[in-house]
Amino acid sequence: MSRISFDEDHFMVSYELLQILQWFLEHEQEALKDLLAYALSNGLQGELERVARIKNNQHDLHPLKGSIVDFFSLIEALVYEIKHEQDTQQVTQRALVPMIDKIDRAHCADQSAMKISIAKATAAAQNIRGSNPKEVLCKELLKRWKPSKKMAAH
Repeated sequence: MSRISFDEDHFMVSYELLQILQWFLEHEQEALKDLLAYALSNGLQGELERVARIKNNQHDLHPLKGSIVDFFSLIEALVYEIKHEQDTQQVTQRALVPMIDKIDRAHCADQSAMKISIAKATAAAQNIRGSNPKEVLCKELLKRWKPSKKMAAH
């Protein structure tokens, strides 16, 4: 994404940021509504009332013009951060794939336990230096393993 440029009277927004806004409008109206409701009940209502009182004095509103640039800059930074986190997670999960492929799924009937274990192993690999994702995966699988009576008979 290209950076946002800003001067006293004008600013430019990247096409990517406009796409993000459009996507939110089309797909996340309820989430935006919830976010606004939260904001209104946690201080935004007071800020809006304060702005309504001073809106006749344009000089007092000048700092608010920079807020839109700050907002877009934050959105852009968060997109980069999320993409980086997703890339890192994919690399870690790919490292776990050989281990996951070795698990006999016939004995691991609970797919949700498998997903949770994989997620925890991935998180441990990303957050804890020196942790062995394969070891964490095995420990997590064992924690959630509930052998059936059929398996005990063998």
